[in-house]
Amino acid sequence: MRLEQEKLCLLVMIGVRADGRKELVALTDGYRESAESWADLLRGCRRRGMTAPVLAVGDGALGFWRALREVFPETREQRCWFHKQSNVLAALPKSAHPGALAAMKEIYIAEDIDKAQVAIKAFELDYGAKYPKAVAKIVDDIDVLLEFYKYPAEHWVHLRTTNPIESTFATVRLRTKVTKGPGSRAAGLAMAYKLIDAAQARWRAVNAPHLVALVRAGAVFHKGNCSNDPPTSPHSTPGQSSPQAPDRRSPETISSTGFDNISAKHVFISYVRQDSAEVDKLCDLLKAANIAYWRDRESLGPGDAWKRVIRDAIQDGTAVFLACFSANQRAKEKSVMNEEIGIAVEEYRLRRPGKTWLVPVRFDDGDIDDWDLGANRSLRDINYVDLFGDRYTRYCQFLWMREFQATSDPVLAGSVATAPTAVMSVGRSSSLPLWKTAPPALAQPNVVR
Repeated sequence: MRLEQEKLCLLVMIGVRADGRKELVALTDGYRESAESWADLLRGCRRRGMTAPVLAVGDGALGFWRALREVFPETREQRCWFHKQSNVLAALPKSAHPGALAAMKEIYIAEDIDKAQVAIKAFELDYGAKYPKAVAKIVDDIDVLLEFYKYPAEHWVHLRTTNPIESTFATVRLRTKVTKGPGSRAAGLAMAYKLIDAAQARWRAVNAPHLVALVRAGAVFHKGNCSNDPPTSPHSTPGQSSPQAPDRRSPETISSTGFDNISAKHVFISYVRQDSAEVDKLCDLLKAANIAYWRDRESLGPGDAWKRVIRDAIQDGTAVFLACFSANQRAKEKSVMNEEIGIAVEEYRLRRPGKTWLVPVRFDDGDIDDWDLGANRSLRDINYVDLFGDRYTRYCQFLWMREFQATSDPVLAGSVATAPTAVMSVGRSSSLPLWKTAPPALAQPNVVR
C-alpha cells in the first residue's frame, strides 16, 4: 500500500500467540527494501519485550533479512515457495512453465525433507543443462527453502509460503483501490490499522495450535513428528477397563522424562485412563518447557509394587500435584485416581498453609469433587485451572508461570522461564509488506474459582 512518497509503504507485524491465534502486533510506515526501516520496527518490538522469533518466512526482500539478522540473529529463515516459483519461471521460457511448476511442486509437497532433496536433484538434472540460472535460484537457496520441514507437519502449509496471510490485506488493498489511494500518510496508516484490527476476529488459528508451544520451546521434529514423544503401549489404551473395576492403568517400562528416581522433584499428574489423550497434550507441553513430571504409565516399571511407588512419588518427590477432573472421572465410582487424591490430601494436611502444592485441573466445565482438606477447607476452595477449549495452551502457560514458578523447587522454578510464546513467519503483499511474529508477553488469563 503506497503512501505519499515514492516507495513508502506500510510495515505490518502480526503475531501468532501460544494458543495458535494470530494478532496484530505493530504497524508503521517505512521503505520496503530499507534494512533500517525494518530494523527500527524490530528494535521497537524488542524494546516492548518481544523475544527472538523462531522462524521467519518471506520472499527475498533483502532489507528485511538484513534487519532480522542484525536484531534477532538466532531466528531461522524460510523463503516463500510462491515467490520462489515466480522467480524461477521468470528465467524459463513459457513452454517450460507447466513442467517446471509440476517439478517444483514435487519439492515443497514432498513427504519429508529427504524426498524433497531427491526432487531438487531431479529438477537440477531436468533443467540444469539448458537453464542454469533458473536451477541456481533453487539450488543456491536449498537450506532456506526446506527449513519448514523441520517443524510439525501440521504447520508446513503455513510455513512454506506467505499465502495464508495474504488474504489479511485483501480488504486493505480493495479499500485503497476504491478511494483511489490512501490519501494522506496519516489517513493511510489509520485506515490500514482499523481494517486489520477489525479483521482479527475472522482470522483462523494455525493447524494443531497446541504444537506452537512445542516449537517455541525448542522441541525437535523429525519428518514432521516430535522426536521426543513418549512411546505408546497397547496396554494403556483408553476404555479397556471395566467401569466397575478399579482403574489400574498398565505401566510402561521407561520414563521418557528420565525421572525414574522419584526423589527428584516433579509434577505429579493424577487422572483416569479415559483422559489419556488430554494428559498426553499436557505432558507434551510440560516436557517442552523442561518441567519434569510423573505419570504412572511412563514412570512405573514391570514388577513395581505400584501402590507403594505411587505413594512414595506423591509424598517424597512431588513439587506440584495436579488432580485432573472430567466427565470420565466423575463417571467412575472407583479409580486409582481417588486413591492418589486421598494420599495427596493426607500430604496437603501436613504442609504449611499458603504454599502452592495441590492444584485442581478441569478438562471440561463440570464440578470439582468436594474432598475434605481439614481445618474447614475443601478442595473446591482452591482455585482450579481450566485446560480445555480454545485457550488450552494459554492456561497451560499461566499454570507454569503462576503455580510452578511459585514453588521453591529449583528444577521447576528454573525451567518455566522458557514458557512458550509464539512462532513467526514473514511475507508481503505486493507493495504492502507483512511480518508476523511472536507478540510481547501474554496477559495472564482469569482463573475460575
